[in-house]
Amino acid sequence: MEVYDAILGYDWLSAHSPMTCHWDTKTLEFEDKGIKVTLHGHTTQQPKLQQVSMPTLAKWVKGNAVWALALVDTPSSSTPPPPPPPKHPT
Repeated sequence: MEVYDAILGYDWLSAHSPMTCHWDTKTLEFEDKGIKVTLHGHTTQQPKLQQVSMPTLAKWVKGNAVWALALVDTPSSSTPPPPPPPKHPT
């Protein structure tokens, strides 16, 4: 939750209802004591893949800090391609 300054809970949301949400622009508009308030969401960058060691991954898993994982294997030039799948008789 590095980019979030606040999480709006049900009690806060219902106390400021009605409101207008614009999901594409990440804005939330409502009135508070007759004043129009617009909250602007944070625009995040696309996540970047990074290589991690097994001890680091184990630490993240133990601390329940893993929310997404991608295993990327780049073949080396010395690795032969896998054999083709067997052909079935027709």
